[in-house]
Amino acid sequence: MNRRREVEQELAKLAAHRQARRSEPQPLEGYSVTRRRNEGVAKGEPFQRVSDAAALVALNDGSHSIAARVLEARQVLMILGFDDERANERSALILLALLALGPTQEWREAERPIVRTGEVMDWLRVHYEKDYAANTRETLRRFTLHQFVDHGLVVQNPDNPERPVNSPRWCYQISSSYYELLRSYGQRDFWHKLADHFRSF
Repeated sequence: MNRRREVEQELAKLAAHRQARRSEPQPLEGYSVTRRRNEGVAKGEPFQRVSDAAALVALNDGSHSIAARVLEARQVLMILGFDDERANERSALILLALLALGPTQEWREAERPIVRTGEVMDWLRVHYEKDYAANTRETLRRFTLHQFVDHGLVVQNPDNPERPVNSPRWCYQISSSYYELLRSYGQRDFWHKLADHFRSF
């Protein structure tokens, strides 16, 4: 009962925050994402707060930029219960790779591929211009993928749960319990699905 009350309180806070965001001034038309890239925001520097980042990102023609999509993914992680530290840029990018969701795609187009860590890194290099060095593979596993698994957001080796820990085929997939919720982000029924999701625990 206490957990349900906590969730309902959090949902109320999120709804109030979302309403407040609607009343925020919109970025000036023509404010270039390239300009922000030159100033460092889109070069992998962590956002201090999601709300701060929102004020820095502008969409010139209504299309999604890389920076804006990463911001959305960070917001999603925070809504799902990840704190600021665990909802960092790296985690947001890995979430997007696990959903095979490019910068210009709608969230409802998200997929559930089964991917290995190296494939996540390759995909991000192509679609988000993020080139993780080979020696950061363990960092991605320990500080993001394992946390996703612990949270229930991701499952390991859905194709072969008995796979040895040291197998080069060790892989990850977005959990089916979160998939439809994530696909509904940005749509009117997202908050209802979110409430239903938390009530199921």
